[in-house]
Amino acid sequence: MYKTLIGKIQTTLEKVESISKIYAYPVTKIEGYPAVIFIPTDFENSFSSNAENFKIYKFYAWVVVSAESKTMAQVFGDILPDVVDDIVEQFDEDWDGGNIDGHRCWIIVDSGAWYTDSTQDAQTAYTELNITIKITTDN
Repeated sequence: MYKTLIGKIQTTLEKVESISKIYAYPVTKIEGYPAVIFIPTDFENSFSSNAENFKIYKFYAWVVVSAESKTMAQVFGDILPDVVDDIVEQFDEDWDGGNIDGHRCWIIVDSGAWYTDSTQDAQTAYTELNITIKITTDN
């Protein structure tokens, strides 16, 4: 199921026109902004009834934008919020009433803290997104 979910998340993110680069794995050097990096973080299996169970897959994503030659007001007031809004809207559109491999699914995208980072290569701003996918499985 992980490969299927990673592929579906990748497909959804590819539809977001404000994203330049997508990584489905950790990276040390980003080759285009805005970028999204996402990885699996957690898996839960719960029992609901004798007829169906729920599996919950969690992913962690970072939305990274360039802060070079920009004010923090531009980065945190316009650029980063626009990209995050675009991502959330695309997930809402693609996953509303979702079905994966014959299993009913739901998705929630939550935002975490917003930060800045400076390295010798770049000055960036980023936010964390928590992606939670709940899937029914038949017994």
